[in-house]
Amino acid sequence: MRKMAVFGLSFGVAVVLAACNDPDAAAEKDETVTIGYQKGALTLSLKEDEAFARTMADLGYSLEWAEFNTGSSTLEALGSGSTDLANAGDTPSIYAIANRQPIDYIAATDNAPYSEGILVRPDSGIDRVEDLDGKRIAFNRASIAQYLLYKALDSVGLTFADIEPVYLGPADANLAFEQGNVDAWVTWDPYLAVSEEKGNHVIATADGLASYRSFYFANSDFADQHPEAVLAYVEALQRVGTTIESDASEAAAIMEKATGLPQDTWIGILNRLDHVPDFIDEEAVSDLQEQADDLMAIGLLEDEVSIVDYVWDREEESE
Repeated sequence: MRKMAVFGLSFGVAVVLAACNDPDAAAEKDETVTIGYQKGALTLSLKEDEAFARTMADLGYSLEWAEFNTGSSTLEALGSGSTDLANAGDTPSIYAIANRQPIDYIAATDNAPYSEGILVRPDSGIDRVEDLDGKRIAFNRASIAQYLLYKALDSVGLTFADIEPVYLGPADANLAFEQGNVDAWVTWDPYLAVSEEKGNHVIATADGLASYRSFYFANSDFADQHPEAVLAYVEALQRVGTTIESDASEAAAIMEKATGLPQDTWIGILNRLDHVPDFIDEEAVSDLQEQADDLMAIGLLEDEVSIVDYVWDREEESE
């Protein structure tokens, strides 16, 4: 879990407060900020947070929210300018910048390695990663699940040539797994937690193998033109995330309403995640770059990408 709550934003908060104290400037803007999101505890909690809406209104912005089903579609909309701010995972973001989408990384949560893993049925006879040799394994193609599987296999001297990949989205993979049509399933929460509750076993998580973070983004032009809105977004995420870290029950209730999964299940899921994003640091950039380089090495990326070129420089933009 995170070692801090909300620090590193004193500079940003000063900028935001200064803008809030200039009502004439706010009145002149009267612009709409559109935030793209997938169903997640932090973003849905922020969507219901009245204080964030008031802060943005004081800055001269009204809010609109646009829901997407995948990280790829979320970032495609962000790159096109249909949305201004968004959140998504690491692998979709690497593909987005490989496609030269004009997006900036602005913040990230800490690594949460126990939120994804490799599942097997209790009667499978598979007890460790080495036992996956020759097995049918379901995962979402070009996703963090495929990357975790690559890292897990590589750690024991195996490759994709040693298994039978079965490319399925989470819903279809779950069905194939439950029916015994695949031997293992690589996935993430909430699918991982729900499957564990049914008695299935996790033979490996991302711990020591791959990073698993939530990232927050801005359209590059929007970040350049509206740095105070970006700073206010991150500050609100930190504040709301700190509340979830202290007590996940309210966020879990929001997720139960959004997904139909029980609140108790969501509390367990949320307790193994980090919820307080901070501005992108060298560790996050390094993890992303390692993943991008690995994806290229195994043929899932055609061209090299430089992550650092897509990181928003908040100090430069806020001068």
